[in-house]
Amino acid sequence: MYESQTLNAFIFDHCNKSMDNAVSAERYPLWKRACPGLNDIGFIRLGMLRCISLVDSGRHFLQA
Repeated sequence: MYESQTLNAFIFDHCNKSMDNAVSAERYPLWKRACPGLNDIGFIRLGMLRCISLVDSGRHFLQA
């Protein structure tokens, strides 16, 4: 049975699992993204949340 969790927690868990699968499948990466302020999982999570949020713009999303 599934545990009750927030949408934010579900998206975070799903992104972690998907990113781990993608990293495991990639043998020879053509590029490496390095950002000390935001890790890859956080970047993907914020992108997904921006797509499903009810804000008018990216700027509004960041301010909210």
